[in-house]
Amino acid sequence: MDIGEDEKVVLMSITEGEDKPVKYPLAFHLAHVLLITKMDLLPYLKIDLENCKQNARQTNPRIQVIPTSIYNQQGLSTWLYF
Repeated sequence: MDIGEDEKVVLMSITEGEDKPVKYPLAFHLAHVLLITKMDLLPYLKIDLENCKQNARQTNPRIQVIPTSIYNQQGLSTWLYF
């Protein structure tokens, strides 16, 4: 739904799996940015981050992907100054 925003952002926790862009293609197709959250959990999960990014880019080749973690500050400066 168009609500007058400047950019559309989709949030995806790394715990949700690499196939989320395939399950919800409209959200990823409309988004300008994908924030992948909870990246600090990646070592404990059986998730291929590159496959996740590839799935998002299949839906939207122009989407900017920013992996983030609040615990180690990964990606936060990129997101805050986007």
